[in-house]
Amino acid sequence: MSGNDYTAALLAVYEKNNIKPMLDLFCWAYVCSCRQYGLAKESLGGIDAFRIQYRQQRKEAMGMVVREGLHGKDIENHIEKYCAERDIEEFDKFMAMTLADLDSLHAGVIAGLGISETQLNVWLDARPE
Repeated sequence: MSGNDYTAALLAVYEKNNIKPMLDLFCWAYVCSCRQYGLAKESLGGIDAFRIQYRQQRKEAMGMVVREGLHGKDIENHIEKYCAERDIEEFDKFMAMTLADLDSLHAGVIAGLGISETQLNVWLDARPE
């Protein structure tokens, strides 16, 4: 299907009061979307319940790391203390996920961290090489 098919379906609706081409086009698009969703779901693997369960805590911890300008071992110490204060089970898993998220942190994902883009840039610029 192409843009021409869409145009033809619209013309059939408006000029001939025939909705069948539009229904066919909608069904085709829906099936394509379902296939794409299936492929995307397969590529992501299974749902990680731990990641979902502690999502807000990871965001909070990451925001604190950036606001406080922590790097290196100070980050690990901060996360360890954070987990102890909040009784987060599987400390090692939480630590690994949070460190991985911090390694890939960029301006497009700071929503919910309680930091500004300026704070992020200051933190990124101070990151040891």
